[in-house]
Amino acid sequence: LDGMVSWDEFLVMYQRCVSDKTGLEPRKLFHVVQFLMYDKDGAGLISVEQTLQILFVRFGRDLLDHEIQAIFGEEEKGPDGQEKRINFSDFLSRVSARVYKIRNTKKGVTYPKLSTSKKMVFSD
Repeated sequence: LDGMVSWDEFLVMYQRCVSDKTGLEPRKLFHVVQFLMYDKDGAGLISVEQTLQILFVRFGRDLLDHEIQAIFGEEEKGPDGQEKRINFSDFLSRVSARVYKIRNTKKGVTYPKLSTSKKMVFSD
């Protein structure tokens, strides 16, 4: 391992994530690339308009509205009345929540709930 991602490694990662129906593929780099593909003007924000073409090609018309709602939420307009735009942080939290939901709703598989409310103490 050289600490770098070659073009071939990137393509394999991208194709595996695009075709992954289980939600088990590592996705951090994929999410960055996906956001950059949507952010066509390089403004650091994405809109429904910018994502339509890629989502349509990937999911088809039947799932397009569902995918847009998963990324942008219920509201189509921002508080200022303009087209809703989200930044990378919002995008990442929404797609990560979807992957978590997919992973935890598999039939016959149960995952422990993680709690950060209690501190674990280790003693010698």
